[in-house]
Amino acid sequence: MAKYVDNKEFNAKITEYLILCEEKELAGEEIPSVPNYIGESFLKIAEGLGSTYRFSKYTYLDEMKGDAVIACLSKIRNYNFRKYENPFAYFTQICWFAFIGRINAEDDEKKIIYKMCENMSLEEFNLDSDDVDTKNQYLDFIRENFEQRELNKIRDSEKEKKFVHRMITKQKKVESPEPSSNQLKFD
Repeated sequence: MAKYVDNKEFNAKITEYLILCEEKELAGEEIPSVPNYIGESFLKIAEGLGSTYRFSKYTYLDEMKGDAVIACLSKIRNYNFRKYENPFAYFTQICWFAFIGRINAEDDEKKIIYKMCENMSLEEFNLDSDDVDTKNQYLDFIRENFEQRELNKIRDSEKEKKFVHRMITKQKKVESPEPSSNQLKFD
């Protein structure tokens, strides 16, 4: 099994499947399941996207890939094969947004856990050890993680500001292009 998706073959298989779905729907019959080739292609797209530098470091990458494949399967009937011939791009976008959705959901879950831990007292941690040093080490570990999370928020905020500044600068360059050589006038 190759690691890439052949866009022409993928387009042919998607078109064939969607035409079959339309025929079955008009006949009032049950819609057929997605062929293996299409499902494998969705998985290849998700794995390829997951191997990029933006997503490869997440510990829940498998969940991201699973969400992406499910999203592709649920949106397959929305693809307009009569208008477009690039299903790879369409389904890569779907995978991208599924990845972002999983990241946001995991971040929300982490925030809830952090808030719960911040409000807990030492006794509520229910450590089995009666050793005070162990409890103190555990609390120090939790405090360091909270501090690191706050530092990460600041760092991410700075990165976002730099990114927005770069995008605005690029937009200004696009809006006011350099004059062409035939527009230049020399005295």
